[in-house]
Amino acid sequence: MRHPSLARPACALRALSLAGGLSLASAAAASDTLVQVDCRALGRERIAELESRTRAALLLTDVGTGVRITCGDDDDALIEAHAGRNSVSLRARTAPATLVDDVLAGVDQALRELRPPRPLRGAAPPAPASSPVSREVAAPANLPPVSRRSEALVEPAIGLHPRSERPLVAVAVAAGLEAWTDRPAGGLAVSALRGRAPFWLGLSGAVFRPLHQDPRFGITELSLSATLTLAPAFARGIGLTLEAGPSWLWTVPEPALVERSHRPSAAFTGSAGLSWPIWRGRTGVMPTLGVRWFAPERGVRLDDIERFSLHGLAPRIALAWVQRID
Repeated sequence: MRHPSLARPACALRALSLAGGLSLASAAAASDTLVQVDCRALGRERIAELESRTRAALLLTDVGTGVRITCGDDDDALIEAHAGRNSVSLRARTAPATLVDDVLAGVDQALRELRPPRPLRGAAPPAPASSPVSREVAAPANLPPVSRRSEALVEPAIGLHPRSERPLVAVAVAAGLEAWTDRPAGGLAVSALRGRAPFWLGLSGAVFRPLHQDPRFGITELSLSATLTLAPAFARGIGLTLEAGPSWLWTVPEPALVERSHRPSAAFTGSAGLSWPIWRGRTGVMPTLGVRWFAPERGVRLDDIERFSLHGLAPRIALAWVQRID
């Protein structure tokens, strides 16, 4: 027969284990609702990545901390974090190419404002540092804890690359159409650039040919240009590209032609265009609308008759494939 004094500790141990199991079950159920993401513009894979990385950030806080992320239609995201009676709400500026990173930067900022990480035992408490991306409205000391609201200006990805990161290196291959003086032309351009917002420098080489060649001779225009791309913050991703460099007009007449003459083949060309890159990760497409200027006049004369002329302004439209190298 078991002694009554031994039965009491056993009952107490069973009660403690049952309470511990209930608390673990409730914590597991609560962990399923810690992170809520409402971003319809993102695919399932990017939503899952955003949820998992946010949960990893929550490991540094208490179990009672919850985060709700709502993506808006104006290149921003609303981040709400709460723990008990305290809460922080901030708005992070985002860009399509780096939306996940921009939102996570806002989550980190919200968690720092909501509950600073506890220092290790025996370590000196860290000195308070002012945050360059937010401002906090503190509650008066004689009032109970209330909700706090702050705004975070997480630097967005303007133009080709986020302004706060290291210089960008990118290559682009574009197919374009130009309206030459007397006939349209099509061609390809390859360019490479490097820089940091809002300025990028690079080189570009292009080959263009008329869409309708004269049966008596062929024409090819080659150009090599130095490029400067400007993407200020107020442009909302639109970049202005300026190009300048030499251009060569290459003609190949038939051997049967007896009399042939053409103006100087080398000349100066400059161009200006507006572009708007659309990113998916490090790869994107970039439509461009611009104009190119040819000077001086060049052409081909056969039997004292002007057969081809190239000069003045030529409107251009192009679509480029861009690869970013970070």
